[in-house]
Amino acid sequence: MLAYDSVPMPGRRSSARVVREDLTTAVLQILSGSDKPTGSSVIHERLLGSGFRLSEPTVGRLLRALDRLGYTTRRGHLGRTLTAAGQTQLTQLRRTEHRAGNVREIVEHLRADTLESVINVLHARRGVEREIARAAAANRTARDLVRLRARYDAMRRGEQHPEGLHEMLARAAHNPVLESLYRAIREDPDVSLVVDEIATERGTHVDIRFNQRLLAALDKRDEDAAERAVVDHMDELLKTVRARWKQPRGARRPPRSAKRQNAKAAG
Repeated sequence: MLAYDSVPMPGRRSSARVVREDLTTAVLQILSGSDKPTGSSVIHERLLGSGFRLSEPTVGRLLRALDRLGYTTRRGHLGRTLTAAGQTQLTQLRRTEHRAGNVREIVEHLRADTLESVINVLHARRGVEREIARAAAANRTARDLVRLRARYDAMRRGEQHPEGLHEMLARAAHNPVLESLYRAIREDPDVSLVVDEIATERGTHVDIRFNQRLLAALDKRDEDAAERAVVDHMDELLKTVRARWKQPRGARRPPRSAKRQNAKAAG
């Protein structure tokens, strides 16, 4: 396993390299926990104990890279200590890892294969999409409105459109945080399967009515009306999902994850 990736650091010479964040965090934590200089051999042993697979010469190159970045400083033959910049970087890396852990936890909750989990995901979507609708009403451009109208016209003609309305609305919000949250929630394959099947069963008249209300609100930059249109649409979808789940098992297809579990059991 390489100690660092050979990618040029922004604003630095091309010979500089980007140190892997997990490895950087581990080294800086080792130095942060010591009140005296720590040698590379000690750092190497502790890294091995933490599950990293790398040689001692690789650790030496890593430490020299951290020296150049100003995160560590060498104290002669005694070893290295953490600098103020290194402590700041360690704090930032810990925050990044904490946020990444939160995202992983959210993604785990979004793996829906029961009625309760599908409902939970759709509730989350409703919360995010109502804010997206408000943001889109406030921030949409003339080009966004043209694209949304083109999709609406294609739907009325019974034509397929390469982009979904909700994805286009998320982009029209021009809020990268909301768009990222929407994409994370939208990507669950089981929820998408259920929603797609329901949309097919309902036909296009429901979506056309929703599109009309939404476009009118966006055209007037009416944030409240855009939010109400989305909330009403999602509430109708939630009601349909609950009713559909009460049907006999043979009357509806199980989510994909349930199919995979059944296939494993059969094998």
